[in-house]
Amino acid sequence: MHTNPDAFQTAWSGALERSLRPFFALCFPSVSSQIDWSREVVVLNADLEELEREKNIRGPHVDKLFQVFTTNRSDGPVSVHVEILNWPDPEMARRVFEVHEWLYLRYDRPTACFAVLADADPKFRPNTFDAGGWGYRLELRFPICKLLDFSEEQLAGWQGEPIAQLIHERLRVLRSER
Repeated sequence: MHTNPDAFQTAWSGALERSLRPFFALCFPSVSSQIDWSREVVVLNADLEELEREKNIRGPHVDKLFQVFTTNRSDGPVSVHVEILNWPDPEMARRVFEVHEWLYLRYDRPTACFAVLADADPKFRPNTFDAGGWGYRLELRFPICKLLDFSEEQLAGWQGEPIAQLIHERLRVLRSER
């Protein structure tokens, strides 16, 4: 009993664009407090679609790209990439790295990547891309939010919020599949 990947993508894509602030407040609260929500958040999905075509990135995951400003930076915007994945994909960390690299080089500005893991495997928690050899090391660490870590109590205070409803529904599906 797996959820429809297209419905999953559509629901999360729309909710992220409409409710980015509640998303960060729920999934990445320490980051949420550092975003200047009084400034316009710009959705940059066309650029992300270009990257996906260029790198041939496909699959039932959600990728969104935003431009935000932080409360402690006055020198320009930050690119924010959010990926939401509903199955344990061993290539996810590499894909996050490729998106980060492409965005950093394209915009020449700080780039932050965040992953939401909406899968059923409590042990699947990739948060690092690591490569190296011959004396060099390349590493990208990124914050993750594992939906299985949410309790009903945590979501109770977010009644009517689309992001909380999506999390609650995904948890209901995951628990019914066990």
